[in-house]
Amino acid sequence: MPLRKFHNGGQADIYEYYVAGKDGCLTEYFNNKKIPTSAQDTLDRLFRLLGQQGQITNNQQFKHLQDGIWEFKPKNYRVLCFFLDGNPKKCVATTHYFRKQSQKTPPKEIKKAKSIRNTINTEG
Repeated sequence: MPLRKFHNGGQADIYEYYVAGKDGCLTEYFNNKKIPTSAQDTLDRLFRLLGQQGQITNNQQFKHLQDGIWEFKPKNYRVLCFFLDGNPKKCVATTHYFRKQSQKTPPKEIKKAKSIRNTINTEG
């Protein structure tokens, strides 16, 4: 399964969907500085918060979109994710990242997250 642990937490671990060379992979973007440091810092803080508490209650930072797809909201970037086995206290799998260009999350990005979730669930 193309999941790689991205962040250890006390209550929840965060995994990323990782395929080398694919667009939207968090590790690749962090390493290549394609996400500004301020957004990386915000995302890291959100990961720590979710990892330590098992939840983020602020919709301005972490929001349910639809059908079990959620989004982290660091600055003008979005990181889509879902809870593995539907259990928010267990672990989160991030699907991909993109730069926000409109008020609403584009349907194609939600569709991409659902497709990756299906791939992970099928292979896992």
